Amino acid sequence: VVLDGVAYATVRSETPLPVPPGLSAIGPELSRVLHGTWLGDAPLVPAEVSNFQGRTALRHAGLFEGADTAVEAMAQQLAEGGDEVGAAVLREAWVKASFVRASPLVAQIALLLQVSPADMDALFVAAAKIQV
Repeated sequence: VVLDGVAYATVRSETPLPVPPGLSAIGPELSRVLHGTWLGDAPLVPAEVSNFQGRTALRHAGLFEGADTAVEAMAQQLAEGGDEVGAAVLREAWVKASFVRASPLVAQIALLLQVSPADMDALFVAAAKIQV
């Protein structure tokens, strides 16, 4: 969990652990799992990058063609299942929508391309640095 630029790791605990400053509301499960904090070393993974940034990062990583093929296969599968609108929306999103790290589509593409979560995070960090 990232809160105010700080990454928090979790562990199971039978008793509540201290809550970090700045956390205003917690659920019972959070009060039992907080383990520790780390500052600094790892760059923050952006939640979202522009379509241009995402596609460019994929190209630099040699993953664009595979991702493009995967999206087209997903769109084709939707169309063959009778969901022409869904197929059209997916194709348009691939070309126009921003890349959201928590997106199910991003997760599905990563799975199909066998890109680990850590490597996907690194792609988002790299993408965020791309400027025109």
